[in-house]
Amino acid sequence: MTATEIAGFAERIRIETQQAHTNTENSVFVTELLDGKLDAAAHAALIAQTWFVYEALERIGRTYAADPIVGPFLSDDLLRTPALEAT
Repeated sequence: MTATEIAGFAERIRIETQQAHTNTENSVFVTELLDGKLDAAAHAALIAQTWFVYEALERIGRTYAADPIVGPFLSDDLLRTPALEAT
């Protein structure tokens, strides 16, 4: 049995997305953004792109609200589009 087989769902997500997060965190864009080298337009572009990802995830997630396996993992506390739209 591997570590991902005995890990819980949240731990599996963390493990299986860790490399993607590391790659993003170390990308030129994110590094320059966090170093204050990019302007407000670059930040707005990032927010706009992120909105499309979360809108799709949240829209599709709502279709699984009654699912006995997926439903318990869905929470309004995880919704991101309202905050992105307010930015």
